[in-house]
Amino acid sequence: MFNAKRFVSAVLTGVLLVSACGCSFSSNQKKIDEINSVADTFAKSACYLDGKSLLSTVEEIDSSKADEFTKKLSMEDLSYDESVVKLAIAETMSYTVKTETAQVEKKDGSVDVVFTIDDYEDAFKDLVGYSDVFVSAVKARKSVKQYTVHLNLHKGDEGWLITEDSLAGLAELYSFLDYEMYFCADTKDLYDSSMWMFTEDDTYINTDVIELDVWFKSEPEEKLYYTVGKDGEVIYSSSPTTCGTHFSAIFDVDYRGATRTDDCLSEGIYTIKVFAVRKTDALIASATATVSISDEANPDVPMQTSYYTVEDSSFASIADLGWWDYNSTMIADDTYCADTKTLGFSIQINGNGPELYYAYYYLGENEGSGTPDLENPVYDTQIVVQKYKDGTVYYNMDYDPSELKPGTYMIYVAADEDSLETPYITATCTVITQTSAEF
Repeated sequence: MFNAKRFVSAVLTGVLLVSACGCSFSSNQKKIDEINSVADTFAKSACYLDGKSLLSTVEEIDSSKADEFTKKLSMEDLSYDESVVKLAIAETMSYTVKTETAQVEKKDGSVDVVFTIDDYEDAFKDLVGYSDVFVSAVKARKSVKQYTVHLNLHKGDEGWLITEDSLAGLAELYSFLDYEMYFCADTKDLYDSSMWMFTEDDTYINTDVIELDVWFKSEPEEKLYYTVGKDGEVIYSSSPTTCGTHFSAIFDVDYRGATRTDDCLSEGIYTIKVFAVRKTDALIASATATVSISDEANPDVPMQTSYYTVEDSSFASIADLGWWDYNSTMIADDTYCADTKTLGFSIQINGNGPELYYAYYYLGENEGSGTPDLENPVYDTQIVVQKYKDGTVYYNMDYDPSELKPGTYMIYVAADEDSLETPYITATCTVITQTSAEF
């Protein structure tokens, strides 16, 4: 016989059991959601280095520990450069609350948070520079590291809070705050001055080399290199190198990219730029110079004076000529004092010139006149041109006797020893008995 009372009782019992299970599941899910929410606030604050907000999700800890923790995250004890770089590292942090790992039992719970941060140690390997260099390295880095932090939580009167022991899990993530860094000064700030060498007007004539020199207030730690441009096109780039407080950027006819006119750099507008080596190289100095080729003789140079005569100028384009005062003992254009060590007759030319021959003759203590005995010079030799870095070209015809007697000396300049009867140039000078100290 069907018992209606028993049937109804059984049905009601089942409904109550299902309802009880449903209430229990709903209650646990709410706790898990609360745990995940607290973990999210904690992780977000951790990435923002917001110590105050982070600690608001943690059970009350000793005030001195709390102050130490927030102070470390504020980076207030770091230098400006170091804090800039470490803030850039912090900005690479992100997190994921692994909600599937959340567990709860009564008033205790736990959940894992995975933090991701750029691999700054790899980015900084062998890196030298100032703070911006390190920041650029951080932003360019592709590789990352991940840290899993296990959070334990407890529900008290203020709701779910993370236990103090969970803070230890941030140690590896925050290790970058203790990472020792060294920054060199920005080379641009160390720059003092620069100038073209061996020219006063940034113009080189008939030169085989140009040189831009750069000076620094103190020695740069970054490597430097330079480029050479001709008429707007880069034709040469040097290798990076270290330097002291002085850096020379040199370019000559034998360098890769150089073009020649005879033995000189070809004409053009040359620009040398000096850079510090970085991920994006920094311009330190830049200057432009003009290189010209000239075969024209200087119209202001007389072919004859009281002490020299240009008999034949066909051997070269003469730019200037005269006696040279090596020892600062000359009292006139053709007069040396008794304490002179070297007689020197110099001929400056445009472009190149052939090998020449010259001979010195001593005409006696009285002012000499007439023609010397060409077969008996006191000194003779062959000579080739000497080229200087400023582009000038000279024949330096020197005479360094062991004893320079007072009197008149004469020099013959010719194509060779057999051509003294038809010299290119002749010149005379006088050595007096007084010393330069007497004037």
